Amino acid sequence: MEERLSEAFADAEQLTVIGKRLQPGEPAPDFCLSLAGGEVEMDPVLLIDALLAACTVMLIIVWILYQCYTFTWLRQHGRPVTALVTQAGSAKGGHTFVTAKWTDPRSGRTYVFEGLSGHLPLREGAFVTVRIDPHHPQRYLRDQF
Repeated sequence: MEERLSEAFADAEQLTVIGKRLQPGEPAPDFCLSLAGGEVEMDPVLLIDALLAACTVMLIIVWILYQCYTFTWLRQHGRPVTALVTQAGSAKGGHTFVTAKWTDPRSGRTYVFEGLSGHLPLREGAFVTVRIDPHHPQRYLRDQF
């Protein structure tokens, strides 16, 4: 077999061509390129970075799906309670940041609900409706604010 240089390049790297020189019009034989002694290797740091990025994207997608499921479930099965607005202050974009409290009459435990009110000008002392998970009242969906 004949080895030839300066006939093929990969970027700036000169490759060695092995085999007979073809004449014009002669069909080329089947071939494949190999690098690094026959194997193409990926940098371990790049592989770890790619896996971390993929895992991060998957976790974000799972979190979004969980939030959608929770909101849908609370809309359908959440128990509506009336909470008292204890704080209302301005926030960016013309919204009002609202803090409301509700005390469970069965347990006597007080729950705090927070969120932005965009469409209603709420003030301290007003009442708002919140949908809570009956088994985990710390999970809630704000209905009115």
